[in-house]
Amino acid sequence: MSSSVHRWLRSLQSCQVKEKCRVEKGEAVCVPEYTGTCWALGDPHYHTFDGFNFNFQGTCKYVISKTCGNLDGLVPFSVTERNDNRGNTAVSFVREVDVSVYGYNITLLKNQVGRVMVDGELLNLPVQLGEGQVSVSQRGHTAVMETDFGLSVSYDWNSELVIKLPSSYYTSVCGLWQLQR
Repeated sequence: MSSSVHRWLRSLQSCQVKEKCRVEKGEAVCVPEYTGTCWALGDPHYHTFDGFNFNFQGTCKYVISKTCGNLDGLVPFSVTERNDNRGNTAVSFVREVDVSVYGYNITLLKNQVGRVMVDGELLNLPVQLGEGQVSVSQRGHTAVMETDFGLSVSYDWNSELVIKLPSSYYTSVCGLWQLQR
């Protein structure tokens, strides 16, 4: 694409940091440059969006990632998790994952295989919320919650939590796992 066409497209569409402008079906659209991934695994070992690894044995409720600052059109969300001890106070594992998005409170609970709590009601999977804004399904031994803007939260109903988030949220999330690569 010529530099003059690229400048023209940029003038039509102002993209977030870590997004690029592209033409799709004749329209200029912003697309994320990459998807950030973070996780908690086992007793729990954490890996952040920005590549840091640490171990943490707390048993309270923690903000893992949430939107903060100027969102400039991004959809707000928050992901919290609660750990519990499993027979030994020296280690803890993910027990509960709470996602708040589009006005829904979605909870994935340890040992509730094939089910999810939405706004306090325990439901069998799969679940569709809004008009395709949020879906929760089961893939193998894992619950997967996905949004129409690219947030994905998966939990194996035992000890593994994985969150994926488009780079559009670069510098717009706070919590234990920030997205600032």
